[in-house]
Order: sequence, then C-alpha cells, then structure tokens
Amino acid sequence: MAHVAAPPDIDRLLDRSFDAWTELQDVALEFDAWHQLDQLTFAEDWAIVEEWLLRLQQCAADGHMRANQRQRYLQLQELVNASRPLIDQLRR
Repeated sequence: MAHVAAPPDIDRLLDRSFDAWTELQDVALEFDAWHQLDQLTFAEDWAIVEEWLLRLQQCAADGHMRANQRQRYLQLQELVNASRPLIDQLRR
C-alpha cells in the first residue's frame, strides 16, 4: 500500500512565511552590521523560507486550502513579489 503524505499545517506555514517576509525589512536595515558568518547563515537558512513557499504553492495547486487560507496565500505572494529584490540583494 502506498503511503500518502498528509498536507502540511497550512496555517502554520502561512504564519511563519508572513513573519519571515515581514521581518525582512528590519533584517535589511541591520544586515551590514552583522558579522559575516551571521550574514552567511541567514542567506543559507533562507532556503527554508523558500521551501515553505514551495509547499504552500503545492497546497494551493492541489486544492488543499480553504478560502481564507487561499486569500492569505495570495496576500503572501504579493508580499514576496514586493520583497524579492531585497532578499536577492541580501543573499548575494
């Protein structure tokens, strides 16, 4: 029998994603003052935030989101699109 993975906790992923992308503005203000190792760690750890987006995208595509979750996901996408240049700059 094939094992089917349960959908992730969508509300938790949305909350964590919103937190990360919202805090990005504050991070950017302090980033240059951080130790280089901290900057590298942040850039590498950001891959987890990107993974959350991929998981949410899959949940949306698979129809696993309720209407309110879908609305929050669309809002998150707007935040991500607006903030993408900033994270790209920080990760360089």
